[in-house]
Amino acid sequence: MTLANKWRPTRFEDVVQQDVICSVLDKEIQSKEYPNAMLFTGPAGVGKTTCADIFASKINGEIIMVDGPSHSGVEAIQEILDIAQVKPLIKDYKCIVIDECHTLSDKAWSKLLIPLEKDIQHTVFIFCTTDIQKVPNTILSRVQRFDFKPMTEQNLIDRVKYICEQEKIDITDKGIEYIAKSANGNMRQALTNLDECLLVGLSEESICKALNIVADDVMGELYDAYGVDIQKVISLIEAIYNGGYELHLFLKQFLGYSIKRGNIKLVDCILTSINETRYDDNPKDLIIERLIV
Repeated sequence: MTLANKWRPTRFEDVVQQDVICSVLDKEIQSKEYPNAMLFTGPAGVGKTTCADIFASKINGEIIMVDGPSHSGVEAIQEILDIAQVKPLIKDYKCIVIDECHTLSDKAWSKLLIPLEKDIQHTVFIFCTTDIQKVPNTILSRVQRFDFKPMTEQNLIDRVKYICEQEKIDITDKGIEYIAKSANGNMRQALTNLDECLLVGLSEESICKALNIVADDVMGELYDAYGVDIQKVISLIEAIYNGGYELHLFLKQFLGYSIKRGNIKLVDCILTSINETRYDDNPKDLIIERLIV
């Protein structure tokens, strides 16, 4: 079992950084007053389907997970609605969770309007999306909306550290920090990254190589050399390139480092380089050119 599955929360209390949403859902469950349709929106890996699963279990619901991209047409939605109409035999409710719901066609959304307005007594619809702008306004006005926050780097660090302690995984704090940074606010990705690193080794060098991360000490050397030592800048960029690191990803990492150090001039330079290297055939030379100006 992957760590992401093993440590997937089964209680609202264990869901990281979504305290307000979990509190509202829990109060609705306790009062037995909740809408027949909810919309969970936010970045990937922040707890949307996890909270849907917990909600279903708390109301004694039979959960039916639907993958939006593969059920985006009218016929697929009609089959789901036929299932929704049938009262569950053992459970009290059916919780139909449509993940990545923004991929549904306009006709499929139109098909869903009728059951959302009729309020099927034994069925709760939970729509999950990472792209709220593609959900029709006619749906938004008929659901209770919950906006999930991206994970902060510190929350990711704390959670990964806790799991490593429980699993007796020997890893440095800096190694955990690298794993958290590489996840970009995605808890599931952080644990997937940890699984990957367990296969290749947990030294800081191995973690950086596995996750395509440039180590902080190299970032520091490059930062200190900028505007001071042209040859040092060139040699460091050459070393990063020859080490097999993806340069566009490196620039994003260096951007975050420079923002923390508060160098506005360098931040502006990196932002320009990120845009220019996106489609450039020789990104290494372009980056060197920008950083030695």
